[in-house]
This record gives sequence, C-alpha cells and structure tokens, in this order.
Amino acid sequence: DRQPWLEALRQLIASVIRENRHAILACSALKHAYRVMIISEGIPAAAIRFVYLDVPPEELERRLESRRHYAGPSLLASQLATLEKPKDAVWIDGAQPVKAEVQTIRSALGV
Repeated sequence: DRQPWLEALRQLIASVIRENRHAILACSALKHAYRVMIISEGIPAAAIRFVYLDVPPEELERRLESRRHYAGPSLLASQLATLEKPKDAVWIDGAQPVKAEVQTIRSALGV
C-alpha cells in the first residue's frame, strides 16, 4: 500500500532536481528500503539529503496526544518498532524548539 505513495515522492523529487530547484519534503519513511525507493536512478547521491529528527518516545507521545486530528499515541509503539534509524542522515535533536531545529538543519546543510 506504500508503493504508490513512495513512487509519487520519487517522481516529485526527480522533477525538482531536473528543474534545478530545491525543496524540503517531510515524510515518515521509517524503513531504509522506503528511503531507497524515493531516490530515482540517475540522481546523484549528493542531490538528496536526509534529516532525522531524533525525538525521545515520551516527547513523541506528548505531541501525538495534542494532535487530535491525526493519528493518536496508540500507533506510536508500532511506528517506533518499524523505524530503522538512518545512518546516512543528518541527525537533529528533535526535542529542541522548532526554531532551533530549523537553525541546526540549515547549518548542517549549509543553507
């Protein structure tokens, strides 16, 4: 069921790169295989950077409890069990205030 979604992301990323544009895409590609699937063949590895927000489970649960319009905390355990933390990503302390996270990401990516 994820294949069409991952394919759509791959096409979007390839389009952005072909047009020599920049973009930020947020998604929950929890597994290494999913991240591999969204990278198009022929796209230089340096053209795509992954950022991993490393957030303690307690903080994730707190945030999910406040998001009534979306998946609640009941899915958190299964999502964390599925997660394959990316080794090749820029790791960011996801418990920081959002402004600090953005500054850290921009600095790490040189933008």
